[in-house]
Parts: sequence; C-alpha cells; structure tokens
Amino acid sequence: MKKLLILSCLLLIFAGCSSNVMNDVVIVKSSGYGYSADSPVACGRGIDGEMEYLSKLRGPDGQQVHCVRMQDCCPFRIFPSGEGYLSRWELSYEGISKPVILYINTFVRAPVRAPNGFAFAE
Repeated sequence: MKKLLILSCLLLIFAGCSSNVMNDVVIVKSSGYGYSADSPVACGRGIDGEMEYLSKLRGPDGQQVHCVRMQDCCPFRIFPSGEGYLSRWELSYEGISKPVILYINTFVRAPVRAPNGFAFAE
C-alpha cells in the first residue's frame, strides 16, 4: 500500500513539473547512455533529482515525454554498508516506434544529458 501511495505521489509530482516550454533544447548523440545498468543517468539528489531530470526530457522535436515507473533493479553497494538500486522508467513520446527503458542512479550525481533519441530542456 505504501509503495502504491509513493508511486501515485511520484506521478502527480511529475505531471505537475511537466512543461511545454522549450528552453535551450540540446540533443546529444551518445551510445548507451541511460539505456543500460552499466551506463545509467546519474542525476543524484534522490527522488527530487530524478523527477527534475525526467521533467526536462523531450522527444527530438520537443515532444512531451510520457514516463511510467518500472520496478527498480540492479542492486549496488553504497558506502559504507548500504545497498542502492537503479530506477527504471519506460519512456515514450509521440512518433517513437516503441517505448524505451531508461536507467537512473539517484545516489550519484554527475553532469546529465539526454539519452540518444531524446532532447533535454535546460
């Protein structure tokens, strides 16, 4: 029940953060970035960082991106003795042939960019 409540809150937050305004959209061609557990998007800042990142993703022509949270995966060690998981999201936008799966690490922060086939509104 608690997971359902958290998921509902996430969806409401994401919907509230979505914007149709396109500011400085940059399309970055990078193979594999975000598409595997070996190369996840490292947005950091926990759920806040994850929601901010997803709210800025756009299709290559500025289309609104639709996100559906999937089950977390891929456990890894967190210093000193904890365990973290990667978030997985199914992403789609108008005109994409099939949804893609994006992997996000909310524990580590690094400069972020759009995965191949997407744009990023700064």
